Amino acid sequence: MNSKKWGLILGGIVLMGLTIFSLVHYYTLLDQNRILQRLVRSYDKRVVDLEQAKKTMGEQLTQEKDVLNLQLKETLEQLKQVTGELSGARGKIAILEKDNSDLLQMQKELQIKVDLIAQDKAALEAKFNSLEELKKAIRDLKIKLRQERIARRKETTQRQLIEGNRGYLVYQGLLTSRGKVKIEVIPVP
Repeated sequence: MNSKKWGLILGGIVLMGLTIFSLVHYYTLLDQNRILQRLVRSYDKRVVDLEQAKKTMGEQLTQEKDVLNLQLKETLEQLKQVTGELSGARGKIAILEKDNSDLLQMQKELQIKVDLIAQDKAALEAKFNSLEELKKAIRDLKIKLRQERIARRKETTQRQLIEGNRGYLVYQGLLTSRGKVKIEVIPVP
């Protein structure tokens, strides 16, 4: 029995050792399980906090996006308005440039006319400063006036011929119906 006893004792010791080992291992696993559960709870809490933060950040980003979209729309409207004003200003600039070039052309033409008038004035002053030239100019003016009168008379005569004589006879360019009658009265002595 000795050996049976020793076998039983040894079996009991091994069984006790296994039981103690199992208990220690069980308590260790329980402790690790508690630690892991605490970690899981803390990580769950962190996940919930992160999801909450994600949700609030998403809402903030949505609000900021809405604000930025509104600002973008306003900026685009302002850009359209400024673009329209710029187009109008460019049109006005083109018109003003055309007007400016026309005015510059007119100024050149007027300057040429002023130069010609100044030359004529200088020539006339030189001409009228001498007495002979002045007499010559007066004579030329009289001839010119006489020629104009003759031309007017011819024009009047031509017009009268075109109008006709209204049925009266004409003799040597004079109407016969308008004869002058001279009546003389002599007193009796």
